[in-house]
Amino acid sequence: MVHLRTDEVVPRIWIASFVDADGGYREDAHVRVLLEPAGWRVARRKSPISALPRQPNQTAGTPYPPAKARQKYC
Repeated sequence: MVHLRTDEVVPRIWIASFVDADGGYREDAHVRVLLEPAGWRVARRKSPISALPRQPNQTAGTPYPPAKARQKYC
């Protein structure tokens, strides 16, 4: 399994300048909000043995290289 960290989603919102009900001028501003918190995503990947190339006479599920070849050199 591969654990991947996802980033927060934090957009910036612009609030335009305006005159409030009392006649006061309010300048424009930027506000940041958290839409989605950071988290972990888990992904499954193939085992390292299944990712290796197979020899023509090798069947699925047999380790690469064959066990007999490994014993000769050990």
